[in-house]
Amino acid sequence: MYIEALRGLYFNMSERNVDYHVFSYRHNNLAMRVIFSIAGPQLLCFLVVGTPIVFVNTVRYGSHIDPQIEPETTRQALIALLRRDERSNHAFEDAEFFQEFAERVPRRVDARVLPEPHEMDIFDRVRAGRDIDEKAKRFAIGYRFNKNGRHVSKANLAKTKRLVPDARIAELSERLNISLCWSDRPERAIPIQNILDAIEKLDNHRDGEK
Repeated sequence: MYIEALRGLYFNMSERNVDYHVFSYRHNNLAMRVIFSIAGPQLLCFLVVGTPIVFVNTVRYGSHIDPQIEPETTRQALIALLRRDERSNHAFEDAEFFQEFAERVPRRVDARVLPEPHEMDIFDRVRAGRDIDEKAKRFAIGYRFNKNGRHVSKANLAKTKRLVPDARIAELSERLNISLCWSDRPERAIPIQNILDAIEKLDNHRDGEK
């Protein structure tokens, strides 16, 4: 997905030697804060104000993004918040979320708007988590659907089989095109049984629609 305004913001930040810019917008009933970083790989860090929900999207060359919210556990938490608003009665679509976001992106830096210290702390932790060696990520923290022609990788399936004793997880991951998400931080771990229950519920729901 190409975001034209993000391209303009990138060039404006480059001209002014600004590595980070933060801006706010609303998505239905949710107040959102977004940190756009061009220091190294370009990243968008989305924070839902007043909640622990945080997710990151990588900006590829030419200001393109994959319009997906990952991991799936974060996506479901976001949907649950949106459903508190009676006006949000239609099915949530990631592409629609990012299309609305694209319309809210400023094209220029507003020097009056600065990230709060805790926001940069969150961003630094999230960014650091993306740079950790994959071998150190041994704790399951959720799962994500692979969309837009993407498929669960052989490496992810192999890791799932190696670290999860219950073979049903790997079998369902392969059949439903789901990737488990991993972290090096044990405090973020989600019990494997909870992940299995969620995936089996999804599998049963899809069987019921056939």
